Amino acid sequence: MRIHFMVNGMGLGHAKRDLPIMDKLSKRHYVSASSYGLALSLIRRSGYPGASELPEVGDIALNKETVSVSGSILKSVRKLKPGFINKITALLLKERPDVVVVDGYLLGALVAKLLGKRIVSITNCTKVWYVFPKTHVIVERGTDLFSKAIIDASDIVIVPDLPPPFTVSADNIDFFGQERKFRFVGPVANVMPGRKGDTVLVSMGGSGVAADEAGLIAETIRGLGYKVVLADGKMDDAAVGRVLARAPFAVFHGGHTSLMEAMCTATPVICIPLRGYTERENNAAGAARLGFALSLEDGWVDERAVELAVSAVTSRGMRETAKRLCRLAKPRMAIRAAAEAIEGVA
Repeated sequence: MRIHFMVNGMGLGHAKRDLPIMDKLSKRHYVSASSYGLALSLIRRSGYPGASELPEVGDIALNKETVSVSGSILKSVRKLKPGFINKITALLLKERPDVVVVDGYLLGALVAKLLGKRIVSITNCTKVWYVFPKTHVIVERGTDLFSKAIIDASDIVIVPDLPPPFTVSADNIDFFGQERKFRFVGPVANVMPGRKGDTVLVSMGGSGVAADEAGLIAETIRGLGYKVVLADGKMDDAAVGRVLARAPFAVFHGGHTSLMEAMCTATPVICIPLRGYTERENNAAGAARLGFALSLEDGWVDERAVELAVSAVTSRGMRETAKRLCRLAKPRMAIRAAAEAIEGVA
């Protein structure tokens, strides 16, 4: 069977959760991939050097310390270069996949549907309208219809999260009446828990948290007697995983993949999602409800807030909750379940 993954290139989260599934499937099938940006580079150096470059679509624009809705729409429209549909079509015609797996690259699903392909969507967010809160009823309704169209086009929808009621991304999921298509396989991650030490991982990615604010967080944590590793998109992924596995706690931006990796390593988290980035705010709120994370509001982070947050996430109760969730996560089973679900649609 020929399987092609079309991966959203905004950040590394989509690629990091897809790679374990790709590796599992590649043992029995021909697997190819396409993406853009840093995600494409990660995929190519992770065993898929022939991965193709997709036209870049979608982006988040910032207005000071919040997401700019109008700026995000304009920035995304500007990225839609002439002929991008033709490029996606040509790529799929070249690869001739039996199944197209789409993770966040929504236009790819529609093109694949027009070509009569079997489609699997991997997502932790079907409420596309979250990017456009209270903008205009037509915009909100239109994005709802677009998201429903993706689910309609998909044979199944894989959610790399624990099943309800333990779903971290629950506030970002709308089934649109098609619950039967959804498969909650569990956290998909290539990380394992380790013996906890005194080195904290701070990884804010593209959250928009200013460099001086990230520096304040790191310095405050050091002042409490911990060592700190500041990770960015250029840090080796395996090295990040090793630090996370041994970290007593981590500081993240609320990205879903990061939170799933923290769950799989029994690592409590301080979340600081970008204000107005509703998907990440909802992820942080979901992790807090489960009891392994604490969410701080971006823009109100100071030394005292960080100290209180560290005290909370290092408490015995939160550490024990993180361990229990780690036992529930079972990432190897999630990878296998996702691979088998993809094989099943053919």
